[in-house]
Amino acid sequence: MAKIHNLGGGQQPPQMNIKPDDLQDVNCDNCGKDLFLPSMMFKKISKLLTGTPNDQIVPAEVFVCANCGTILKEVLPKGFKVDDDGEE
Repeated sequence: MAKIHNLGGGQQPPQMNIKPDDLQDVNCDNCGKDLFLPSMMFKKISKLLTGTPNDQIVPAEVFVCANCGTILKEVLPKGFKVDDDGEE
């Protein structure tokens, strides 16, 4: 049976002492509220690029403002973009 070795040299990451009061709220760019809901965005990949018989759908989790529905741009997956009005 293979052994798993610690490649990190046995060092633990430094512990950070962060207080909730020190954290900054993330607010909606549109309405200023600070509550967001998880949602899904989908992109289609052409069958010509994938070499498969059909186009492929790729899901990505995004977060939308619970008040106005604007997409939180700060945490969009790499390569995903939205217009200034929050629409894809």
